[in-house]
Amino acid sequence: MWPDSTFLFARSGFVTGAGSALDLGGTLAEYNRALTPEQADALALWADWLAVGGDLRAAVERYVRSLAPVNANARPAN
Repeated sequence: MWPDSTFLFARSGFVTGAGSALDLGGTLAEYNRALTPEQADALALWADWLAVGGDLRAAVERYVRSLAPVNANARPAN
C-alpha cells in the first residue's frame, strides 16, 4: 500500500474529530512533524510521487486487463 500524500496530518479517531467541531481555538489540531521545513517538503514530495506512481501502475494494469479478451481471440502469427 502506498503512503497517503497527506501524511503530515495526524489521523485521529471519531471522538477527536467530533471534539474538533467545538475546538474554536484550534488547540486540538495535531500534525506529524519533521525536523526541518525542507525535510517536510521533501517527504511530502516523495509521498506525492509515490501516490502518482501507484495511480499510474493501477491504470496500466487496468488497461492491460481490458486487452486480455481481445488478445485471447487473436489468431497466432504464422
